[in-house]
Amino acid sequence: MAGSGDEDLEPSQQNAVTAIGAGRVPRAGSHAEIAALDYARSRGEFPQYIASSRPFCPVCRKEIEDRGGRITSPTTAVFPRNIPSVAFPSQGSHPFQ
Repeated sequence: MAGSGDEDLEPSQQNAVTAIGAGRVPRAGSHAEIAALDYARSRGEFPQYIASSRPFCPVCRKEIEDRGGRITSPTTAVFPRNIPSVAFPSQGSHPFQ
């Protein structure tokens, strides 16, 4: 899924999202990261990771962490509890827990 904040995605961004077969998150009038997390929650879905084209702001960082995310770079985070342990067969156990 791809989300945007107060503004809709630019046409080039919309084309990129369509080209990879991803869905678009409805514009929610909030930060794109929060809009995407809220949209996933409303559908009963749990994100495994989130990535942004710009560094997360302090509000988004806190929201991601409050929802169980672990910031992995200025623009990425993982949600370890949502990643199935079968994704890490060579680890013997879940590496994030």
